[in-house]
This record gives sequence, structure tokens and C-alpha cells, in this order.
Amino acid sequence: MWRESNDVSSLAIKGYLEYMNCRQRGKGLTAGLPSLKDSADQGYAPAQFELGGLYQSGSMKVDARTLKKEAYHWYHAAAAQGYLPALHNLGILAQQSIVSPLTGTVYEPKMKGTALYDINAIKHCSLEGHNLLLRAAEAGYAPSQHSVGVRYIVGGETVSEGVRYTFFTVDRAEAWRWLTESARQGFSQAKADLKRYFGEET
Repeated sequence: MWRESNDVSSLAIKGYLEYMNCRQRGKGLTAGLPSLKDSADQGYAPAQFELGGLYQSGSMKVDARTLKKEAYHWYHAAAAQGYLPALHNLGILAQQSIVSPLTGTVYEPKMKGTALYDINAIKHCSLEGHNLLLRAAEAGYAPSQHSVGVRYIVGGETVSEGVRYTFFTVDRAEAWRWLTESARQGFSQAKADLKRYFGEET
């Protein structure tokens, strides 16, 4: 799990704090952006995560493909340091078949029969995304525990040319376990889904 390292310069941390101060003062998402970029370039994981979020949200004025690639790049850099929010977001990008978590390849919609995306990309990407979320969940990150629990509830399948493919099977026992772990940390969505799917309240 990520810990703030003594190897990170005080200047890198200062750049991140300057950016967050701009945000808190209502100056807009990209106010203080040069300071944030400097901090991210110097390897400060929270800054890398924030910068990835700006790309994922579309706040940066670049084309759609660059938004995806840069979001992956910065999340990957932070996740490589064990920063769990970044690992979680990488898993979400992968599960949504946006970016390969292994290579950073951006997936584009492919019309093939009745399938919007290439079936092999969906199967591979969804499972890889689940594995990333599972790593963060096992490390105790509540949003990832919730996401893993929901995946065990809904499973995963798609249809290509009239044939149904299952790439993740339902397991309600595992769903309950992970939702409960998340809810115990106070994660509101997990509490709501425990009640919705199991009739339980924490």
C-alpha cells in the first residue's frame, strides 16, 4: 500500500498542495494546473492520480483518444507506487473496455455483427479490470470492495452474432462478503447494495 515517501521532494508536495488550494477556493478544475503537472512529473502519486482524473473527466482540452491514454498513463504511474485510488480507477477503465490495463491500448468501438466492441477485447479487458479492482479490494480500499461485490452479483456477458458469451460468473456468497467489507468501512453505495440485493443493513 502507498505511503508518502521521504524520496518525494517537498517541492513536489508543495505543487500538489497549491493545486488543491486552488480547487478549494473555487478557481476551477484546471486552476493551478502547472503546479499539479510539476508535482506529477516529480513522481508524487496523489498528483498523478489527480492529473489522471482531469484527463478521464474530459477537463483537459485534447482529443478523446489522448484523454484516455493520458488518464491511463497517470493512473498507471500512481498505481505502480501502490496508490489504491489509482489502481481502482485503472480497473474501472478496463472494465468499461476503454483502455487495456496491461498495455495502455485505447479500445475503439468496432461494429462486428451485433457487437459494439470486439468480443475478445471485452472478455480480456473485463477480467483484467476485475483483477485490478480485486487487488485494491484485498488491500482494503472500500470503493474497490464495492465494485468487486457488484461484479459478483451481475456477472458479465455479451452477445455477438446471436451467441451469448459469459466472461464472469455470478457468486452471491462472494458478493455478500465484499459488499459487507466495504459497508463496514462506511461506504454508502455498499450499504445501499447490501440492502438492495440481500435485504441487509449494516
